[in-house]
Amino acid sequence: MGNIGGKAITYKLTKVTSVSSGNKYVFERNGRVLTTVSSSAIQTTDQYSMTGLSGNESYIWQLSSASGGYYMKMSDGEYLKNTSSTTMTSVNNPDNLSIWTFSFSDGVALIQNKNNNNRFLGDNGSDAYKAYLKSDLSTYGNDITVYKLEKEIIIIPGVIMHETFTDVPDATLGLVNTNSFDNDGWTMDDDVFGVAGGGGVRLAKQKGPGSITTPVLPAMTTDAIMTINVKGWDADEKTLSVVGENCTVTPSVLDDIPSTYTNYTLKITDVGENPRITFSAASDCRIYLDDVKIITHVGVKLAASGYATYCSPFALDLTPTDDYAAYAVSSTSGSVVNFSKIMGKVAKETPFVLYNPEKAGETVYLPIVVDDEGIASIDGNMLRGTLEPTYVETVSGDYTNFGLSGGKFVKIKSGTVKANKAYLSVLTSSLSAADARFDVAIGEETDGVRATMPSQHSGQVFDLQGRCVKQPTKGLYIIDGKKIVK
Repeated sequence: MGNIGGKAITYKLTKVTSVSSGNKYVFERNGRVLTTVSSSAIQTTDQYSMTGLSGNESYIWQLSSASGGYYMKMSDGEYLKNTSSTTMTSVNNPDNLSIWTFSFSDGVALIQNKNNNNRFLGDNGSDAYKAYLKSDLSTYGNDITVYKLEKEIIIIPGVIMHETFTDVPDATLGLVNTNSFDNDGWTMDDDVFGVAGGGGVRLAKQKGPGSITTPVLPAMTTDAIMTINVKGWDADEKTLSVVGENCTVTPSVLDDIPSTYTNYTLKITDVGENPRITFSAASDCRIYLDDVKIITHVGVKLAASGYATYCSPFALDLTPTDDYAAYAVSSTSGSVVNFSKIMGKVAKETPFVLYNPEKAGETVYLPIVVDDEGIASIDGNMLRGTLEPTYVETVSGDYTNFGLSGGKFVKIKSGTVKANKAYLSVLTSSLSAADARFDVAIGEETDGVRATMPSQHSGQVFDLQGRCVKQPTKGLYIIDGKKIVK
């Protein structure tokens, strides 16, 4: 499951009256679907979905070509086999597999074992299927409805492509140099192997090169970022070439690739019409490739308060739009924390706060800056950021840390802060309240928002939105850190 051309991919079931190699299917009768082999029979279940499938559910089967029929592979990677009487088995060795045929009539299929006197899959009356003699066709239920997995598409702004290669055929069947797998226009040359059990493709072999090329990408009309997961077969096989057609990819060679999956970031520039990208490995340099993602924006979901924090691994253009404004924390002054509006591009790993109450609960999309040379970091920004899950203590050295929650900055309880988040780090000696909390308020200034911190000793009066009130009337206020009715 992935997304291609900015479209998220899940699967739905569509009833069919024919089958073909390389596709995935669900087999159903009387509201129950065939799952895996157990106790010498194929078990069934009524627990299945018609939409929103990942393609790896326990009741999904993949067909691959065989002489006069098909091999049937179960979701656990093993193959269906029937060699004697009614007994069903599952094997991971492709040698001497059963070959199954499908005969459709009146919208349902009769599934038979070509290798064993055309025994058919029949319901034994106890929610399980075995292989019965043709003479028993009238005794055991065999009218099986066949559904094919077909893609459902959801548009994702800013994502040009995201491919995880879950549909590549199993290499244990020797499916090499094939264009038959359904990966939306990817093409292959020379030696390319599917990975047994799913998860990536392998380029090249010991005595032959291999390459794989993306589909044409008409949706990519501007510079973009590409991230990929790559690993070498062993410590001596560690070079991958990445070449763009009608675009430039930098770097064009990844060297010193480790033998465990590692994520790399590449830049795509000079984009022309209908670009595409080829990944190549030379003979004697076997390289695994997976999770290819090309993006122009990152999506950040605003909380119900209209706020969100973010720290990006890429440079971003945060020029204010109708969808959001971004802020850094510039300073503190007494009980006020000053938020400065960001008016342009920021370097990668810059933490910031997003705000737009009109987009509360929605996802906003921030444009990535590919040419990030010369973009300076924000001086004096009191926010700190994470690129991966990070353990943060309430007090760290001379600083106390606060996280944004419900539109307020509250003290962080020592624990893990999620990846790509920001938190506020304030010099502990500057705090006038032992249990300080920052109530965020929109200021009248055009260059930012203010965050006020009720003090237990200042005597100042604040309303419930954190705004300082010089002449309070009747109502509920915060005075010296406590709620007071006047």
